[in-house]
This record gives sequence, C-alpha cells and structure tokens, in this order.
Amino acid sequence: MINKEISNLILSILKRNAVVIDIGGGRYPWFRANYILDKRAFNEKIGNTAFAGNTGGKEYFSKKTWISWDFYKLPWPFEDNFFDFSLCMNTLEDLRDPIVICKEIQRISKSGYISTPTRAAENKVGISKHPKSNKLYGYFHHRWFVEIIDSKLVFKMKNPLLYQNRQWLINKIGQSTLNYFWEDSFDCKEQYLAGHDGTLRDAEIFYYKHKKWLDLIKTDQFNRSCQYNHWPES
Repeated sequence: MINKEISNLILSILKRNAVVIDIGGGRYPWFRANYILDKRAFNEKIGNTAFAGNTGGKEYFSKKTWISWDFYKLPWPFEDNFFDFSLCMNTLEDLRDPIVICKEIQRISKSGYISTPTRAAENKVGISKHPKSNKLYGYFHHRWFVEIIDSKLVFKMKNPLLYQNRQWLINKIGQSTLNYFWEDSFDCKEQYLAGHDGTLRDAEIFYYKHKKWLDLIKTDQFNRSCQYNHWPES
C-alpha cells in the first residue's frame, strides 16, 4: 500500500489530466490510478482503496478500467507510452522474471514509481508478523533481494545460506521500503551469484554497506537518498 508521503509527492508532480496505471494494485489500489492491472478481478479486490490521507477522495478507476491480466501474457493491452505515470508497488520481488516486467512497464508508461522491500528488511529475522513465518528472515514468498546500484534496479536471488551464516543478517533496518522514481526509462538487471563463496561474499559486502549507511544517515541526508531512494534530477 502506498503511504501518505509518497502519495502526496506523486500527486504534486502529476499533471491534472495525467493518465495513471497501478500495476499489481489488486490488494490496495491507489485512488488516483485511472487503470488497475492485476491478476485479480475487480470483484476480487482484497483490501480498501488507498486514499493515503486524501479525505473524501474518489476513485479514478472503475470496473471498466480494472484490467484482470496475467503479467506474463505479453504484450499488455496498451499502446506504447499510453500512460503518463505508472506505479508498481511491492510486486516485482514476488515475480519469477521481474526484468521482463520492468521492460513492459517502460514500454507502456513515460515515467513512474516502483517500490519493493529494501534488502535490509529482507535480511531481518521476524520482519513478518505471521506466526507461521515470524522466525524466518524477510518474507517467505519473496524471490528477490532488490537493490539500487549505480542508479540501476538490481535483482539478486534470495537464498537460505543466511540461516547458517547469521552474522550477515540485519538487526537494524533503518528503512523498510525501497523507493525508485524514474523518467523516460531505467536500467535493471539480475546479478547472478555463483556458488557458496560468491553468495556469502555478497551478503558480507551488503552487511557492511548497510552498516556504513546507518552511520552516514545520522548526519548526511544525501546518503539516505542514495542507498534506498532514487529519483530523476527533474
């Protein structure tokens, strides 16, 4: 679900007649989205519409513009650059191939916002409050660690090695949601980690990178933006 701060930020940059799509918004669709694209049908909506503090707000989408669709049925039923802005929130980390979905997001929209859990959140034991998974690190159904590296969205496969190497687990998250704004296009890739040594070395590198970030944000807000937040200069 979108929070009030991000919702207001997006509203502040949208033009009045901007056409917006919420991709994967079937649980808590954002009220300002003109279209929803999700595997669920309109009458299968799970949660409430996310008005995010907009008291008295009205949904822009309707049953007619709620598109029930398999993400991997490509291309999606929209022309190139059909949307002025797209949102894809807490969805890519679930998918078997987020790269191809990122490419389709860029095809149909001119700019957008993507959110996932930070890798720090996915590296913490007990982040899930569900009694059947509260002893696991991260969320059991998520397939990927997602990071921002050199302005790229980078996906790394989650693996169980941290259970035997718990020194690289994260205790203090600092920020639980990765926020990625983009305009025109963005780079994304999967980083393959080969073998035990390479995977654990990557976990070690991230552990110390995150620890350094926690120290820096005490005095340096710019570094807060670099690690877990990204937006175009415009």
